[in-house]
Amino acid sequence: MAEDKKEIPRPGLGTDPKSKWPKLSPAALRELPIARMKHNTAAHSLVLDYLRERIKLSDDKMRQFHSRWRVNELKYQAYVDLDKFEDMLKDLNENGRGDFAVNITVPYSFAQSILL
Repeated sequence: MAEDKKEIPRPGLGTDPKSKWPKLSPAALRELPIARMKHNTAAHSLVLDYLRERIKLSDDKMRQFHSRWRVNELKYQAYVDLDKFEDMLKDLNENGRGDFAVNITVPYSFAQSILL
């Protein structure tokens, strides 16, 4: 299947230098580029397939990093102690008090990275 795709000419979409791309006819040059990309044309299908392939390759490659990113996000995530926060909300609702300070726990590793 990949071999079939290599046989399809992809002017501007492959690794060939621009000097080796096929030349457009004078009539095609007078036509707006968006007009050459009409739905269900060969050019449209070629570009669409190429872009879908690139998006899939990117998604497959980036997916390898998702678990590492999730772990790092949790490592650096600041949080408010839930019990204390619920007590503060209860106090706020019962007494109608206004602004008050809230302690936010910042992980040591994140605090270090800010100083670097």
